[in-house]
Amino acid sequence: MQFGDYIKICRERFGLTQNALADVLFGFHEIFHGLDTVTLSRWERNITSPNILRQRYFIEAMQQFEPTIFPAFDAIDMDEVERSMFQRGIERVIGKHKPFILDFPSDIIEQEAIAVTDLASLDDPMPTLKITHAFIRKVTDDEAKIPFDTFKDWAMHPGSKFLLATYHQQFFGMLFSLRLKPDVFEKMMHFQMLERHITIQDLAQQDEEGCEYPFSLFAYTQQSATILSLRYYRYLIACQSHTACAGTFPKRKEGAKLASTLGLEPFMQHPNDNRSSYRANMVDVLLNRYILAIIFKESNRA
Repeated sequence: MQFGDYIKICRERFGLTQNALADVLFGFHEIFHGLDTVTLSRWERNITSPNILRQRYFIEAMQQFEPTIFPAFDAIDMDEVERSMFQRGIERVIGKHKPFILDFPSDIIEQEAIAVTDLASLDDPMPTLKITHAFIRKVTDDEAKIPFDTFKDWAMHPGSKFLLATYHQQFFGMLFSLRLKPDVFEKMMHFQMLERHITIQDLAQQDEEGCEYPFSLFAYTQQSATILSLRYYRYLIACQSHTACAGTFPKRKEGAKLASTLGLEPFMQHPNDNRSSYRANMVDVLLNRYILAIIFKESNRA
């Protein structure tokens, strides 16, 4: 899907003529001042396309007709988006972040053989938990290592999101995010609490107000990393009504780059070293330029 297709879907769903839509956008933000139906028509026909900033403000303008962060998201075929990513190239939309994404020769990867499943759907999640826990311990400082039983309890909690990527049914990557209660999340962001001190009581339920805390991402290829991230976005959009924000504390500098890719911004620097906590509200997470670049094919930008 190109962004012009999304514009037309929104306009028709909300019963707007092109004139009425131009008036709505003009009144919403000054970035649309001077917008006329000729330009709007060219956008809808994908002759040209609004730049990323205008795309974001367009989506925010549509929120007055549908009270969600990403109105008419159900009209976007995310399976088609994943297929398109392979055709356009993965690296240009997510980048490459060692050591979380290895140098496996991605040009020989068969797209249809990559699958992403939820840990909760596995009959026996223990082998996966042991593999991922061993990797996380290897890249984590000794004082921050999480005992396996704690890691298992976190992963199996119904509020957590543990996505597993496989290639020909072999482990190929994972994305693990905790859903923290808001007060616990604030303590984490302000360095008033350590990860290893998080208990089951600190985790929010699926339908409870909470904040997402991406704990770990690891993948063998850029394809699997991007698909894991995209599936995580789909999850965030699905639970946006009771998710206030997202944030994390990168364990390495590569993790800081990945946090930026996920739309998180530096929040507070650790008092004893150069590391920072990263956070963002859900609007900034779901409407950041990376996800828009992934979802919508590019045409000539205007």
